[in-house]
Amino acid sequence: MIRKRNPSKDDRAIFGLIRRELIPLNPPELQFGDHSDRQLLKRLKRGITYVWSSSGTEPASAFITFIPRGSTMFVDLLAVHPKLRGSGVGSALMKKAEWHAWSLGCRRVQLYVNESNMTGLRFYMKNRMSVVRYETILRSYLMDKPIG
Repeated sequence: MIRKRNPSKDDRAIFGLIRRELIPLNPPELQFGDHSDRQLLKRLKRGITYVWSSSGTEPASAFITFIPRGSTMFVDLLAVHPKLRGSGVGSALMKKAEWHAWSLGCRRVQLYVNESNMTGLRFYMKNRMSVVRYETILRSYLMDKPIG
């Protein structure tokens, strides 16, 4: 079930997904930052977060955080628990976020995917995103697609 983030119910699980599934994908020089609960909470508060949980009472097992910026929706974070990968949960979260962003006037979705994250790159390409360019400083690909 996809629903809006409930901080008291979901944040601990979201922080765990970020620390276990996303931070290790960063290049080594970008893994050492402030990944405290406080900093992660600031990052979540910058955007809109939807979560997937097995029921309305269970904490998040996957989530997406996106930031509407004019006509572009920027996906800041997306993580799916390893046991759920390949189940369609990530694609469903992307579609929900795109629908919400469309309702806010966004007509494109963009995100960065780390160069070492080949699974993520394939996932986004499967979801009709294209590589726009490689960002050397970030060691990441900027991906883009129109929505609507």
